[in-house]
Parts: sequence; C-alpha cells; structure tokens
Amino acid sequence: MTWDELADELGTDAALKGLDARGIQAVIDILALVVFADEKLSMLERSEFEDQIDSLPWLAGKDAEPALRRAKEARTEDAWKAIVRSAAGPLRSAGVGEKVYRMAAQLAWSDLDLHRNELRALQLIAEGLGVPADKAAAIDNAIG
Repeated sequence: MTWDELADELGTDAALKGLDARGIQAVIDILALVVFADEKLSMLERSEFEDQIDSLPWLAGKDAEPALRRAKEARTEDAWKAIVRSAAGPLRSAGVGEKVYRMAAQLAWSDLDLHRNELRALQLIAEGLGVPADKAAAIDNAIG
C-alpha cells in the first residue's frame, strides 16, 4: 500500500466504507454536479470537493476529472436528472442516500452562498436518492 492509499484509507468516512467502485463513482458524479450547478468553481468549493473525494474509500484510478467534465457540460435540468438517475441506483441500494445528500449540501454551501441552481440540484439529488423533503430541509438548515 502506498502512502497515498494509506492516507486515503484512514480518511475514509465509516458510512462510505462499503461502497463498491460503482458507488464511489456515483458519489463523485453527484458531487461534481453540485460543483458546477452555479456554473462556477470557487476555491472554497474546489477544496471542499477534494476533501469529500478524500472521504471516499480508496480505489485504484479514483479520478474525479471525468465527472467534473460531464457535470460542467450538463447545462439543462434534463442533463442533471440523467446524472442523478445514473448515480441514484448504486447509492440507494447501499443505503447511503442521506449521507451523500449531506455531502452534496455541504459542498453547495462551502462558498457561503447557495445559488438557485445549486438549490435545484440539491432538490433533484434528494428526490433521486430518496431523501424525504423534510429530512433534506433539516440537513440544509443545519448546514446553511
């Protein structure tokens, strides 16, 4: 195990340890969508995004750049829904929908401003991951 792999393993969030490669990629896809929902990437968002990625289980070739490119190109709500739909299956079956929603909300608020597009992305993510609206609102209120 390399130093990077060890550091990644030690930093893995306990709730996410059971994710397989599809689940890990699904989380990355959800987070990338939030990053570009407001069509800009601040330094605070980039830092939070990298911290969130580091909290995922180690995976050879874990690379967020392709997900960031796809999210940046997703300009319509239908494109956002497609990303969420694709990611939702592995995350719902792993029982981590609420945890991933919390990660997405933390990322959306990381630049201290919630853009209306970020809010809409969070709504789509909550729906896709099966997080009840009242639970999503409670998470949002606790973070923002």
